Amino acid sequence: MLARALPLFFVLIWSTGFIAARLVAPYSDPLTFLCYRYALTVVAFVIIAVAVGAPWPRGLRAWANALVAGVLLQGIYL
Repeated sequence: MLARALPLFFVLIWSTGFIAARLVAPYSDPLTFLCYRYALTVVAFVIIAVAVGAPWPRGLRAWANALVAGVLLQGIYL
């Protein structure tokens, strides 16, 4: 059941970025806001991954692949 809720949780976190940015923009610079937002998102998803028993990458090569995929998705695709 938790696995079915994860896509909804992801959309909720992702879609609230615009609303939060509108509220915070007058009081903070964008880079600070994004750093806090990403840090909170990482914490939330690590908790979820541990709760559902998601497998972690094993070995340096697997971590490097995950890192490259993340950079490409966040830096190029978005």
